[in-house]
Amino acid sequence: MVFCDSRGALELCSRRIPIWRQNGWRNPDERHHPLLQELSAVLEGLTVEWKWVRGHKNNPGNQRADELAGMGAREAKALLKERV
Repeated sequence: MVFCDSRGALELCSRRIPIWRQNGWRNPDERHHPLLQELSAVLEGLTVEWKWVRGHKNNPGNQRADELAGMGAREAKALLKERV
């Protein structure tokens, strides 16, 4: 089961990617093809139950994901500053 607080991401992964895969990737924005196809390859053959959760509402898993995302963003920003 995959929990996500983004309805858009859930729609993309659960509905749109399978349709685009079936239709030969004709409709998605071409700038995003590599990422969408990589995500499609990861999901292919898996049975995934998608579950939306309300973000920032005392869901421990969602709060931890936000913490990790924040840490990653800060680390990436620090690395970028070091390169300048």
